[in-house]
Amino acid sequence: MADWIAIEQPAVKWAARGVLVVGLGIAALWFQRASPMTPEEVIRRWFEAAARGDVHTVLALCREPLKGELASSARQGGLALSTAALQSSMSGVKGLGIQKLDLAPDRGVFLVELVHSDRNERHRMELTRMGRQWFIVRIESDSPVVPPVRYGTPAFED
Repeated sequence: MADWIAIEQPAVKWAARGVLVVGLGIAALWFQRASPMTPEEVIRRWFEAAARGDVHTVLALCREPLKGELASSARQGGLALSTAALQSSMSGVKGLGIQKLDLAPDRGVFLVELVHSDRNERHRMELTRMGRQWFIVRIESDSPVVPPVRYGTPAFED
């Protein structure tokens, strides 16, 4: 009854093994992608999306009350203006620093520093965990700090 299942020919055996290996590889990639991001990864991806002007990804990484505020701004100014505003806010960023201030199982608070050549911007970001995923719910920004020496200034004169 199960004679048709038996694989006798070597070429067919190798083809079946290849299909199995490819299937397992796809499953592994899916699992990797489905695994939840850390809060730091969410913050990093949020700023990367902002630099690209990707309003949809920025909103997807947020939850209320921040998501409503950002969506309202996008509706008022239009998608093109929101895209340009995001890209403009990230222009000239030389580096990104993330410092964990407080982390509990369902919430976290981080200090994020954006380094520009002429100033540093500090943002306090609150994240909340919903299910397995972290989302940004609040951003508070301090006034920019002007460093005594501009970023990129040579340390020594020749």
